[in-house]
Amino acid sequence: MKRSLPLGLLLCACGNDPVMMSPDMTPLAAELSVCTAFMPPGAMSSTGAMPTNAGACTEATTAITGAAAADIVPTGYTALGPAVTFSLATATVFPHGVDFVVPCDMGKALPTAPASRVVVVEKRSNGAVVITPVTNMIVESGYGRLHFHGDEMGTYQAIIPSTAGNPVMRHFTYRALAGVSMGGIGSSVNFWAHPDRYDALSVMGADPGPDIVYDINLARDLLLGGFCTADDEAAGIGKVGESELTKPACQHRKALADQFEYVFDFEQMNYQAGDGVGLTLKRGTFLRAYRDLSRGFGNGAYGTLPSTNTMGGVLHGTYLPPGVGAATLSQASPDLCAHPTVLKNFFDQRFNPKGDHDVITFCDGVDDPAHLGWFPTDGTPQTLPTQTLLAVDVNGNGKRDQGEPVIVQLSEPYSDVGTDGLADKDEPGYDPVTNPDPNHDDFHWLHNPDGKENNGKWDTGEPYVDSGLDGVKGKGCPLGSADGCYDLGEGNGKYDLNPNVANWFARDPRLLSEAADSALFDRINIYYDAGIRDFLNTQVATNSLAASLHARGNHVRVWDGFPMLVDKPPADEIAFDVSGFDWERLGRRAYVRYGDPDASLATQENTGDGRHVGTALQATHRALMMFYSVSHVWPGGDISVDGNLDVNDPINAMFTAKNGRVTPYSVVLPPGYDAHTDERYPVLYLFHGYGMKPADLGMVAAIAQGFMVNPKVPDAKRMQKFIIVAVDGMCRPGGDLESGTLSLDPKTDICEEGTFYADHPDGTAKAETQLLELEDLIDTMYRTKMPADLMVTQ
Repeated sequence: MKRSLPLGLLLCACGNDPVMMSPDMTPLAAELSVCTAFMPPGAMSSTGAMPTNAGACTEATTAITGAAAADIVPTGYTALGPAVTFSLATATVFPHGVDFVVPCDMGKALPTAPASRVVVVEKRSNGAVVITPVTNMIVESGYGRLHFHGDEMGTYQAIIPSTAGNPVMRHFTYRALAGVSMGGIGSSVNFWAHPDRYDALSVMGADPGPDIVYDINLARDLLLGGFCTADDEAAGIGKVGESELTKPACQHRKALADQFEYVFDFEQMNYQAGDGVGLTLKRGTFLRAYRDLSRGFGNGAYGTLPSTNTMGGVLHGTYLPPGVGAATLSQASPDLCAHPTVLKNFFDQRFNPKGDHDVITFCDGVDDPAHLGWFPTDGTPQTLPTQTLLAVDVNGNGKRDQGEPVIVQLSEPYSDVGTDGLADKDEPGYDPVTNPDPNHDDFHWLHNPDGKENNGKWDTGEPYVDSGLDGVKGKGCPLGSADGCYDLGEGNGKYDLNPNVANWFARDPRLLSEAADSALFDRINIYYDAGIRDFLNTQVATNSLAASLHARGNHVRVWDGFPMLVDKPPADEIAFDVSGFDWERLGRRAYVRYGDPDASLATQENTGDGRHVGTALQATHRALMMFYSVSHVWPGGDISVDGNLDVNDPINAMFTAKNGRVTPYSVVLPPGYDAHTDERYPVLYLFHGYGMKPADLGMVAAIAQGFMVNPKVPDAKRMQKFIIVAVDGMCRPGGDLESGTLSLDPKTDICEEGTFYADHPDGTAKAETQLLELEDLIDTMYRTKMPADLMVTQ
């Protein structure tokens, strides 16, 4: 049904066909269907009554009705249309969620207000009014409508900050960070640790993801988990020494709903066959990466004291488990595998509460011959020391066998029930179907990112046991007080977090962003992507960061795939053209979750859809979006196209850091740099992935030059010229425990493959500090653009 012409539009007769025209006489795009391209074939517009310019689309046959409602506009915002209450006669599950349409008249905002500032406010069934992080938002200015995708009934209203469109003074540093995989988490950590230095962050799939609270729990529950506990044994459902594989009733961790989360465990690590992964996911790969993370941030599995474990003047206390001597680092693998370190009276609440089993170092890293990532079931010997981990030797044979648990002690035991101190079932009015969360304090990445119950970390007011990290009251003794003592924090009257986990949290992008001054967000741009099938569930951690930003008023535009940016189905990757994209739609903070949710397993394996790298087209879109999203941050850039714009080869160079480390980097200068000697340029610092080196990204960055001088792209959409510097994150000289022990020379990095762009406590890998040194060097060597304050439209 055609709707009345919105105010300000003209109807122009061209031949016999009326054409919708905007006030500047440019044709309007055709009116979108209520059912956007994200919905699968067969989805239907609701047959229920709806106000003008409102609608809903779903796969369910139950009709959704809509009715006008009272305004729910928060202070500081302007309504762009009336609120609409959407409701169902009976509760229904929507496999693909729901498309909603609400009235949205941009004429009610300031004339200069960008449509990307429009957000949705929701009044939920519990009465809470929140600006909700919905996905796939499309403002149809010419038709007075706003489309978005959600998954629950409620009252919705289109609003915009009342100040949107006002001119403001914005400080530009003309620096940005970007990263791929390991470089994604590295750039995230460095950006949020030093946000005053940068204008923008652009991330291609941070692994591990940018919510380290989620990551550290993933390590405990999945990567290093999957074992029956002492509580399971007491309940008669499985014994310590058995795994969830053989005793499914022991399973403690189910996949999070609606986030495409993979659940795996230590016995069967998450191997993905086929394309789009980017590396071979063997047991050794996961364990090597965990070792390098432990070298950079501390071994999160155990409480340690740095002063208790030295060798050759190098501290190893934050890396090795307590009770394990630094001399083990220089021992040959066969010796270590044959003669593990044996710890007596090592207590653990979950797996060794009586301390009656030996706790041992162990070897691993060898896959089942028939299944990469799986622990061998045919007796194939394990030959690589894990170095960072301890296991409970339940059968006492001096080695770790299948099912024998890996100990992880993140903190003192606590009840993750929220600051009210009550689990859902103990809250007044609880009903598992009609009222599962009476106090509305459950954490949910989308609906309640500020929820404290089940958010994966201790919050003030939640009950805890002052038992020390081992979780067993009255047993064990304080680490460092004598040989054979492994506990930390018992009886000190406060909740204790593993100090290494505390160090991880101190570099958590989500926690750092939550602690940042609100004024910061007026001067930065943020772009993330994540595949919905990433092997380390990066999408879950990025969901969490995006929702957290949104909940604090730093609104994030979330898109279910690159095609949805141009209103095409997720499977139609070829329809997206980054050089022709309307960047106004993206906004200041954006997140793309790529991958077709309906892709079959065969398609996933043959194409890599939604995986860590993605399909060939997804990988291309990702790389170009990373560069383009930064380009559109800086106003007034050089977008010239003339005959003096030669494409430049990468410059591979070295600098000596202040601590003596010889550090490689690659520079890609923009086309015309040598010809236009009066021009100065912004700089993008680009971080590479695990197993890569700067020169690898130097070649990728060189591709961006072609998009800086493409004459077929309109000026407003052409990538501006900027300098790209690929930053080193390799371990140097690195090493491979399969071929021998790692160098412990304090003049080397003392890590295996990747630094994760952290300042390591041991060795010369001080990547965070060296980044700052490199930035100063680049400013002296090249014509970088100087910081400036400019008036821009907010």
